[in-house]
Amino acid sequence: MMPDAMQTMRFAVGLWPEQAPAAKGEIVHPMRKGRFFGLDKRPAESALAGEVEAGRLILLTGDTRSRQLLRELQKHGIGRMFIDHVPTPYPGEPWGFDNGAFRDWRNGRKFDGDAYLCRLEKAYAVGRPYIAIVPDLVAGGLRSLEFSLRWLEKLPANWPWYLAVQDGMTLADVESVLDKFTGLFLGGTDIFKGTAWHWCRLAHQHGKKFHFARAGTLRKIAYAKEIGADSSDSAFPLWTKERLGSFIQMWQTGPRQLQLWGPEVGSVEP
Repeated sequence: MMPDAMQTMRFAVGLWPEQAPAAKGEIVHPMRKGRFFGLDKRPAESALAGEVEAGRLILLTGDTRSRQLLRELQKHGIGRMFIDHVPTPYPGEPWGFDNGAFRDWRNGRKFDGDAYLCRLEKAYAVGRPYIAIVPDLVAGGLRSLEFSLRWLEKLPANWPWYLAVQDGMTLADVESVLDKFTGLFLGGTDIFKGTAWHWCRLAHQHGKKFHFARAGTLRKIAYAKEIGADSSDSAFPLWTKERLGSFIQMWQTGPRQLQLWGPEVGSVEP
């Protein structure tokens, strides 16, 4: 943890270049006004933050509060990706902090930077997550890359920040700035997810981690494991007990069908 980050987490104005100025009477988060604030409590370190067991795919699900489900998740070491609620990780949980951009985009809303900063302030006081995604512009291509780079300059340096890669970005575009991030977070369309092997290889070549985002099917979970992803998230196991069981089985054993070719075969380079 960097000394300056331990003492003060600072945010400044200038993060919303594509957002119109606040209207008269609008309530604006202090960070957007250019004020600074400090946290006098050093966040506790997650037991798994920054550590991935060799050959193991770290799995995260959605933010569930079901006690029964939480017992199962904790039993298997499966974490949760938090968006709206203040994170409440169990001891050693590999939890994640989502920027909420995809949710806003899916609901037809622009990314709310003020709300994001409020959530970040509360999550920061909880501790250090396994993964945190830098704000991005869904379906924004290179505009999203520039947007994320501007945000990264204002975020606490002691957190593991991942860059969301998506349609419209190339390996060359990302490689030149990869050293600024802890890892890559594979977003984008299903077609773009077909390029996962290349992004995973790029991340590992530079000593970074790779996260296969929104693996909503067992097939995607199997693919994430096959290409050597470090982590993945999915809401698939939250629906039924049967889904949770099949999800865990796929995670632990992989597909039963014999694979004749490696995952790089047929993978289109972005």
